[in-house]
Amino acid sequence: MPVRAPAPHVFHLELTELTPESRASQEDHDGEQEPTHFECFWIPLEAAHVLQSGQGALLGRDSCPRRR
Repeated sequence: MPVRAPAPHVFHLELTELTPESRASQEDHDGEQEPTHFECFWIPLEAAHVLQSGQGALLGRDSCPRRR
């Protein structure tokens, strides 16, 4: 049986203060190998089509209720 990747989580956040331009993150690979380091940063929504693994397509779905 093929292994399926878990569904990605998408969150709608309301910012209450300015955010840093970027932040450091890493993938730990369950401790099986050295961590892979990443620099995460914000991009304009107009550029979201370039997101990895089809994640840009998730931005059009509104599965998060918004406070009105």
